[in-house]
Amino acid sequence: MNTQRSLTAQGRQVFLEVGKSPSGAGTIVGAAVILSGALLGQSAGIVVLIGIATTISVAVVLAAARKIDRQVRNGTDSVLLAALVGRHTPVLGTWAIEGDFGQLISQEVQRGCTTVVECGSEVSTLGIAAKLSLNGSGRVYTIEHDRKYAEDTEKRLADTGLAEWVNIIVAPLTRQELGSEKIQWYDHTQLDSQLPESIDLLIVDGPPSIYPWARWPAVKVLHERLAVGAVVLADDGRKRYERRTAFRWRSEHDDVELYWHDTVKATWKLVKLANTQHDRRVARGARSVLRRVNPRPQGFGRWPIRR
Repeated sequence: MNTQRSLTAQGRQVFLEVGKSPSGAGTIVGAAVILSGALLGQSAGIVVLIGIATTISVAVVLAAARKIDRQVRNGTDSVLLAALVGRHTPVLGTWAIEGDFGQLISQEVQRGCTTVVECGSEVSTLGIAAKLSLNGSGRVYTIEHDRKYAEDTEKRLADTGLAEWVNIIVAPLTRQELGSEKIQWYDHTQLDSQLPESIDLLIVDGPPSIYPWARWPAVKVLHERLAVGAVVLADDGRKRYERRTAFRWRSEHDDVELYWHDTVKATWKLVKLANTQHDRRVARGARSVLRRVNPRPQGFGRWPIRR
């Protein structure tokens, strides 16, 4: 009985999440138009054409509205991030993070994450250090493969007086084998002794996505160091390989749950669970099916994430 209730609740959640996406809402409206026309006895061909046109129109309008909403939120979040870092804030966007991704990071630090590991140094490093400084405790370990980027970050940290909160680890990209994959990732010999044993927050925004699975090793290598309740935030989620990487993380690790944030560049969020052994096999299988049916709603996961 409990399993049946769980499946019913998850089914309702999927319907609600589908309806929140532009294409999903358009489909629901189009289906309603077709059903109404059929009930009124209209010509099947005309009803179907009107339904399809309605579906496309609603989806286009909602997608445009969603994009505007993202940009408005991003503008607000950029102001908040700039206010946190101060006058030394680099230009946001393009190669740097967007303000909305920075705000998601800031919220996790505010929530109580004190040991942060970051793949790729940039404005996020300054934002995390500023937040830790305000909280009065914590440390961020930033992994950077480019020495010049590392030196630029060190200078900005010195200018803002935040250097004491940051460890910058310069680790060049080296050819490695992880399982069946041959990848370019940060040199392990530079990481093992310098990273903390327990990580509260892992930020994946490097190395550059110029190779397939360039960012996949982050969770593969650091999974055992993630504390219970630890969060992983991955930027650039609209890119094909970053999306595939997020799904691969979820399929390879039974103790993490996956979520989606509808930011400008899109953000994938993993949360390490306390224990998955008590989940019934039917419930786990149902979640797997539901993810395949609706893989990219806003708030992807067992429950939606609200910003």
